[in-house]
Amino acid sequence: DHVGAMTLVLLVLCGQMYFVWSFGRSSELHVYYTLAGTMLLFFGVQNWRLFFVFFLLYAIALVVSLNFAPVAGLVIPWDQEFRDRLASQAMFNTMAIFAVVLFYALSALHLAEIELKEEHARSEALIAIVMPQAIAARLKSGREQRIADRIEMLSVLFADLTGFTAAAHGRAPEEVVDFLDGLVRALDTLCARHGVEKIKTIGDGYMAASGFDGDATGGAVAAGN
Repeated sequence: DHVGAMTLVLLVLCGQMYFVWSFGRSSELHVYYTLAGTMLLFFGVQNWRLFFVFFLLYAIALVVSLNFAPVAGLVIPWDQEFRDRLASQAMFNTMAIFAVVLFYALSALHLAEIELKEEHARSEALIAIVMPQAIAARLKSGREQRIADRIEMLSVLFADLTGFTAAAHGRAPEEVVDFLDGLVRALDTLCARHGVEKIKTIGDGYMAASGFDGDATGGAVAAGN
């Protein structure tokens, strides 16, 4: 799975060793070894052991270069001005690469946080729709293992349209869906207005309940309204 990343990392290492030996330590090209930490982007945090192996390999290459690479290099060793320009460019390039990598990592983190918040909002909305408000709050808190309640008296409403199947038989599916959507929205509005909890809908069937707060009489009145 990581053949491409490993090949790229090894090619960069060999190329870096070649340039350090060619232009010498005075060119400061060995500073690029300090970018070894960015290899984590290639391998991923979950493959940190593989990353550590190559990170250690780069660290060894840096130590070897600092101790054994020629100072002036093997290519045009007399041109110190050229090496000074290489050193300046290497410093600026290293700063730029670190900045780009950090920007990429923080951008990816920010996008992940946004996606997580959106997913959390969808989960919250789904729980609020499926569960009664009191049960939903208890479920989201995560502090209680038992989310069910015993209620001695509860009003449960079942509503169904008589003859709906026969009436909808000769109509277009879009017309039937639009009608059911309007009906369910109207019933949801009434439930919200009178404090009734919608339980579920199946086709033209609507189920709701009230009295979860223990007020049986008030729950029956709310369901009747």
